[in-house]
Amino acid sequence: MTRWLRANGGPLGLGVVLLSLGTGLVFQQGLVRVAGWLLLAGAVISFILSSESIQRRIPWMVVSRKELSAEFWERAFEALPFPAFIKEFPHDSHLKGNNALTRFQGKKPSEELAGVDLAALIQQDHRLGDRLAEHEGFSVQLELTDKVTTLKPRAILTLKSCIEYEGQKYIIGSYVPVTLPADLPSGTSFEAAECGGQILFQCPATTVDGNYLVVTLGKSIRGPQAESKE
Repeated sequence: MTRWLRANGGPLGLGVVLLSLGTGLVFQQGLVRVAGWLLLAGAVISFILSSESIQRRIPWMVVSRKELSAEFWERAFEALPFPAFIKEFPHDSHLKGNNALTRFQGKKPSEELAGVDLAALIQQDHRLGDRLAEHEGFSVQLELTDKVTTLKPRAILTLKSCIEYEGQKYIIGSYVPVTLPADLPSGTSFEAAECGGQILFQCPATTVDGNYLVVTLGKSIRGPQAESKE
């Protein structure tokens, strides 16, 4: 019923249907005429429910809502302010990268660069993160961006998760640029501070080569006294 309502204009569309049916029956005799009046009453109720002010007060799912299209979600993904990507698993087929990713690391190579060099090591790291995300549901890894002809690989902290849709697994990932310390932790992993299951970053960070973004300090961070001074 809910699906039919959404496909046919919600309560307003239902009201039009009931009005059409009821109008044709009220001029009949007996129970048919009663049914016609009931349909007309239902039409009136449907028209009332189609009011936006009424819809906001009704908690059940029968109320029609504008569904967001695939185009909306694609545009939202492209507009994410941090680099993000989607790829198949285990085929390592890169499906989509957003604008921030392309701007930061350049366009992902259409073909893998051959040879046992930095590019091969980068690919090994990326696939390791994919496998960990598929096995554990989540992965965090310090690595380098893809090797491209226009930009040098950059150090990043990549976070990945894995979903399954219609029998196919997909890796959903995002990353942030990082400045590596001179003395990297030994071994193959290290412990990082976390909060609510998220990496805990220290802010503010030291500017590098004069590059910076202006960060607004919210009143809630500055404290109650900040509002009294303004």
